[in-house]
Amino acid sequence: MKKLTLALLISSALAGCASFPDHYDKPLNAGDIQAQKRDEWSTLPAVTFVQSNAGVAVRKYNEIPDAVRSKPIKLDFDRGAAPTLNDVVFALGQQGFRLVSRLGDATLKQPWTVRSVSGTVGEVLGDISATYNIASEYRNGSVYLVESNKYSASLPQHKEFLDNVAKGLKEMGATDVRADIMSGLVYYNAKPEVAEYIEEYLNTISKNAAMVTLQVAVLTVGMDRDINLGFDWAKFAVMRGSGGMRSDLSSIFNNNSNTNNGGLSDGSNPGSNGSNGSNGSNGNGSNGTNNNGSTGVAGAVSDVTNAATSAAKKLVTGSLLSYAGAEGFGFKFANDAFSLTAALKALSTYGTARTEQNVLLGTLSGMPVKINSGDDIPYVKSIGSTTASGGSTQGSSQTDIIKSGLKLEVTPNFDASDGTVVTKVSVDMSTLVGFRELSAGINLGTMSQPQMKNLGFENVGRLSAGETIIVGGITYDQLSNNYTNFPGMEKVPLGSKAEKVQRNAMYIVVRPTVVIFTPKAAELNAKLRAMQAPASAEASPDAKQGETL
Repeated sequence: MKKLTLALLISSALAGCASFPDHYDKPLNAGDIQAQKRDEWSTLPAVTFVQSNAGVAVRKYNEIPDAVRSKPIKLDFDRGAAPTLNDVVFALGQQGFRLVSRLGDATLKQPWTVRSVSGTVGEVLGDISATYNIASEYRNGSVYLVESNKYSASLPQHKEFLDNVAKGLKEMGATDVRADIMSGLVYYNAKPEVAEYIEEYLNTISKNAAMVTLQVAVLTVGMDRDINLGFDWAKFAVMRGSGGMRSDLSSIFNNNSNTNNGGLSDGSNPGSNGSNGSNGSNGNGSNGTNNNGSTGVAGAVSDVTNAATSAAKKLVTGSLLSYAGAEGFGFKFANDAFSLTAALKALSTYGTARTEQNVLLGTLSGMPVKINSGDDIPYVKSIGSTTASGGSTQGSSQTDIIKSGLKLEVTPNFDASDGTVVTKVSVDMSTLVGFRELSAGINLGTMSQPQMKNLGFENVGRLSAGETIIVGGITYDQLSNNYTNFPGMEKVPLGSKAEKVQRNAMYIVVRPTVVIFTPKAAELNAKLRAMQAPASAEASPDAKQGETL
């Protein structure tokens, strides 16, 4: 019964205690963070198709109707003649086709190398376009030969996006480029040689210009670990002395200033009389021994007791000399506030801190999103003084603000051909370390200036829509050690060790989802649901139970 009661008392006393978590001494694991966010974000579908009436992205103006292009035509030139493009224009007009040239004389004078042509109007105009890099238009029943055709492209209404597209068109050879954010159109002119490539470029941009929703989490994890082992001699304020330092224990045996040879035989004054009496061989000596001698021994015992009590008090307070050895070597506990609990270091502490920022950001493919999180730290930027005519001095100061915190920029680029998202992450992080005292000059004293720690990096990752990955992060450890021991005995294992480990990690977790606008949204969503149905059935425990029944 007593054992059971004791066990219950111990268990109740330890009920509020706790042990360190598993793997507390292991590095921070990024895989656990990634799996956790994947489970939290799985409710948002990876791809969503939205019905849109937008057709072909690129439109060509004033195209020649098929009825005109399909009309037959035949051209024959003499072998001895040297026809030019101008002759071809004239011959087509003679056969009843209204062909108007807006070309320069230099272009019209270029030679026509084909002696005989038998085909359609569209085929002849195609040969002219391929040979001389000129375009054709149809207006009011007439065919015009022009330097370039007019085009427009329907794109998302995003100013920065349209500006980037306009810049790309100019670099590819388009002319008269103009982007309008109100209509979401880009207008341009292009010659036949580059028109085909520009059309492919714009169609690809239109497919890739999906709405990308970014689920972003910025996790900052810190772990502090303190380990204290050994006997902290610094708590005793140990001092090193010379060989002249002697233990206060000597006062127990030598407590009187009127001593002869030391030891108990010296005693107090009554004890001395007793000693003198013992030297006599007659009755007086015997009397001295019986009377005065006994009194001297009692006084000596009392003195010894008092000295031992005083030394014990000094031992408890730590003021008693701890060691006296050879010449030139000695240590003393100078700290009266001695505490054995504070001196004996056998403590291990562990703590973690986790900060998480979750945001849901929507953007257009190719357009960056930015996250800023931090503080404004005011400080004195400069100080000065002015002396008035009367000799009085007036001080002045100028303040400023420095920013600390995190700046995050994420740029997703969706590729419609394979459904992947290339994500670029740029991080700029600044932390206030402390303030440094700087001299401000004569008569101005000192001023405090902030000391900042800056860190920045860029990372690019390619992932599928709906995939959760850590696209950027940094981990770093800080280790500091502190050792205490007797001076001159640093190599002897008699001291203490204090070790502090700070592990810090910052992870940027991203999951992109895509919204695609297409005329075939209903058909594509049906296919997507059909593909997801088998996976959902396998993952559902109810479905598995139904199959077994």
